[in-house]
Amino acid sequence: MSARTSILFVMLAAAAAATALLWPAVEDAPTALEAAVRDDAPAPPPDAHVDERIERTDRVAVPPPDEDAADCRLRGRFVVPADVEPGSGSWATDGFQRPLEAADGYTFTVPRLPPGVHWLGAAWRAGGPRLEVVVREVELAPGQDLDLGALAPEPSRPARLRIEPRLLPGGRVFSPQELADAGLRGPIGLVIGSGPRRNAVQFPVGGETLLRRVDVPVGVDVAVHGVPAAGIFVAVEGRTPLDIRVGGMQYFLEPRSEPQHLVAGAFLELTLDYVLSCELTLHVTGPSSGAGWIELHVIDPPSGRSIWQRWATAEGATRTVSSLAGEKLLVASLVDAGGVTRAFARQHVRLGATQQLATLPLQDSLPARGTWDGMAPGRRLQIALREWPRNPLWRATVGDGGSFTVEGLPADQDLVAVDERRVLPVRVQRDGDELVLEIAPR
Repeated sequence: MSARTSILFVMLAAAAAATALLWPAVEDAPTALEAAVRDDAPAPPPDAHVDERIERTDRVAVPPPDEDAADCRLRGRFVVPADVEPGSGSWATDGFQRPLEAADGYTFTVPRLPPGVHWLGAAWRAGGPRLEVVVREVELAPGQDLDLGALAPEPSRPARLRIEPRLLPGGRVFSPQELADAGLRGPIGLVIGSGPRRNAVQFPVGGETLLRRVDVPVGVDVAVHGVPAAGIFVAVEGRTPLDIRVGGMQYFLEPRSEPQHLVAGAFLELTLDYVLSCELTLHVTGPSSGAGWIELHVIDPPSGRSIWQRWATAEGATRTVSSLAGEKLLVASLVDAGGVTRAFARQHVRLGATQQLATLPLQDSLPARGTWDGMAPGRRLQIALREWPRNPLWRATVGDGGSFTVEGLPADQDLVAVDERRVLPVRVQRDGDELVLEIAPR
């Protein structure tokens, strides 16, 4: 045998031995370590050699994939009139919207739907002006291929819908030129939804979205055909201009209300309320107690939202804030360096001009003591104005017997105590230069 052949045999033998070490036979008996783990012996320490570390896991049977999870199909054709406005049609399943194509004969196909209940919606604009809608609730069995055939609007009494921009205060309707100047002459997007259901994209403020945007003319009555017996819910779509200029003045769109219910044969007006932007210059007067700051809140009473400013007393007593027109509650506090309210003012004002002035006279606050029956020591107490309970302005900690103290409270204001989500009445009495408070649980 040659030397070259001998070397070849040695290399083959070494490779076989290495393979045996790396891939032991399936029939090999378990090692002592594996046997110990199966017998619930203590596991190796975390710092054991990597070859000795064993990770114990609970094995869970994984079910095979459901072959019927998305094997349904929905087909059909929308019956669209000859006077349809080109490009105005769209359709959706479960809120996922697509354009309605005339080139396809207004047919649609939705493959790979899961079994269960689905919503189908479509809408288009036509002459009149009118808006035609199709709403269907469809339930699919596993594996079902459902052809809905020709789908036309339901033969119900037409409803009427109007989207009307208004200028506040006063509620004045836009002139045609003002609509054009504000960029509101063109169609406004409308969201159409159904009542509360499952299995679909959620409609704003409850329910389900059928169509995310259907363009509707502004400032005219639109006949709505095909409204189902249960009605539909409509709201102005979110991309409506948020601020506009009319006559050189700036207006902001008031936050929208909840979707409105439109039923067959009824009339519904959706208003776009643009509110005048006002500049309010406030002058705070009254006692001065040295270093500290003034805290100012301009509050919108219906919503409870506020504009907040704070500045040092050394920076003066006048500030200008921008706010929307309407009834406002003004609240000002003079707070010392230790966070104690030394003086306070509250006043109502009605904004209706681009520039207005108001004076807030501060009145001295008084120290207060009180009791909160049944409350354990250490409980946090919050006190707020009765007109503005969502934002407590004063805080204290309850001591023994439910007692508490507040270093500075206004003497002539209606107050409430806020305990988590409860608003509790506060009885206030004056005892010389001190206020006595009593909080009675409801």
